[in-house]
Amino acid sequence: MLYRRMSKTRLLATTAVSTALVALFTFISVPMPLINGYINLGDGVILLVAYVLGGVPAMLSAAVGSALADIVLGYAVWAPCTAVIKGLEGLIAGLLLYLIQKLFFNKRALRNAFSVGVFCICAAFMAVGYALATLALFGAEMAVASIIPNLIQGACAVVLAAALALPVAWDKIFK
Repeated sequence: MLYRRMSKTRLLATTAVSTALVALFTFISVPMPLINGYINLGDGVILLVAYVLGGVPAMLSAAVGSALADIVLGYAVWAPCTAVIKGLEGLIAGLLLYLIQKLFFNKRALRNAFSVGVFCICAAFMAVGYALATLALFGAEMAVASIIPNLIQGACAVVLAAALALPVAWDKIFK
């Protein structure tokens, strides 16, 4: 991943900007009163950060940026769950994308196809994570009701991340 070639100062600054972008795109949200939550584009940025920077910076950006957005938007009860779910989403995406990059270094079409697969896996992980958190906080009825909106949010994240990440040779930008 790119962060292996960055100086510590540049990595810290890039991770901080990524955290702000995750929070900003999470603020762009549509409230869902039925499930006591909202749909946002923050997951797309998390997947993009995982694609560009790797697992650890994506985990930090996702956990802090998303939890901060929950607190600011008035969903503070969700902030701890969000930090764990989104942090793991960023870490898993970054690690799997790193593995794909190593396996398919010279095969861009395969690398892109598998990257979209990773995006889909992480979106499903997010939906399952929130369903389990909703089950623990509010019961089975709310958990079932949360699955479809979270899958919609995940699908939007996959489209956003694929549209922004795959066509660009990020290695060339950050040299």
